[in-house]
Amino acid sequence: MKNYREIMVRKLKCSALAPRTHQSYLHVAKKMFQHYSGTSPNHITEDMVTDWLILLQDKGYAPSTLTCVKCGLQFFYTDVIPRPDWTIFHVFKCGKRNDRRPSLTTDEVWRVLNRIRTPHNRAALTLIYLCGLRISECVNLEVGDIHSGEKRIHIHRGKGAKSRYIPLPDKALAMLKTYWKLHQNPRFVFPAVGKGVHVIKMMNIDKPMLITSLQDAFQRTVKEARIVKRRLSVHSLRHSYASHLIEIGVPTEHVRIFMGHKRLSTTEQYIHASPTGLNVTTGKVNILAEPYHEL
Repeated sequence: MKNYREIMVRKLKCSALAPRTHQSYLHVAKKMFQHYSGTSPNHITEDMVTDWLILLQDKGYAPSTLTCVKCGLQFFYTDVIPRPDWTIFHVFKCGKRNDRRPSLTTDEVWRVLNRIRTPHNRAALTLIYLCGLRISECVNLEVGDIHSGEKRIHIHRGKGAKSRYIPLPDKALAMLKTYWKLHQNPRFVFPAVGKGVHVIKMMNIDKPMLITSLQDAFQRTVKEARIVKRRLSVHSLRHSYASHLIEIGVPTEHVRIFMGHKRLSTTEQYIHASPTGLNVTTGKVNILAEPYHEL
């Protein structure tokens, strides 16, 4: 009997997908095969896959989760056991989320970032905001990705392994230089910081800092700053970056490139994401009425 998991792992390693995506796809495939235990993956029909997706949808799974499940199974039945005649992966619609993650105002962002006391968390979270990085892109940054002379960052370990360049503000560059002098790790901008590890020893660490370190620091500091908004996460800093760029007049197409979005429509959602942005827009609309004179 073929070991389909090993085949899938090998196929994933040959793809341009990120390691976290590998784990997600393996997990969703495993869950469906467990549901149909006793049936070989090779004998699972398109109707069975359809029933599984509908079952998860009926259970109230979020559209983003359903999308991950569908993409994982599509990868399996495209690259591991090809089913070119199946249409379910094109027909099944996962839906769209209506409750987008909230953006923070500029004041709220700095109330959080300026409260962070640990140098590694503060530098990393500040960079995520100032460059609109995904958390995985930030922790995996290497020294060679920082182009000081051109004042930009090269992202090539991002979502889908797509390459892009992002402008690096002067203060962000100065911050990175100051932080790097603390550890002087030859490879990672943000090397792992374990409990009891002296900052000098970070020079010899060969792995990046943990994502959970940033997540915990962010959530803790948001509470300290008494910011009450639902579903805030480190990713909210990336959302805020896009919203604030649009607010100050950066062309939406440029923001799309900086964010690494494939479609402009994805970027355009940030025009509506920030309450501050709506207030600015309202103010501009009032300009249209300035020539009006009351009777």
